Amino acid sequence: MVRDAALMPVRIDQTPVRMQLDSGAQNTLVTPDAMRKLRLELDHRRRTTLRGAGGVVLSRQNALIDNIRIDNADMLLGMDYFSIRHVRLSYATAQIFVETPPPTPPAP
Repeated sequence: MVRDAALMPVRIDQTPVRMQLDSGAQNTLVTPDAMRKLRLELDHRRRTTLRGAGGVVLSRQNALIDNIRIDNADMLLGMDYFSIRHVRLSYATAQIFVETPPPTPPAP
């Protein structure tokens, strides 16, 4: 983690870039500078509407990514994993804590 952000090195189409982990984000975003660096093509069939803090709404064209590789890792944990666990990020100690909550008892 760098400067209060969880950053990890990844490769997209064999080009190294930094990815920020944001467990609260609903979408994955790529900056315009990274799109140029990665020479990503736009997906002209799909757009994504982004809704941010303060009511900001943006509509952006999607990008096509052929291949993504995570450096120094064997897997990528997505929201399918995080959505059923309690996750805490410690920016001070550069650690991620994951807890599986106890099962919910069946309704009577």
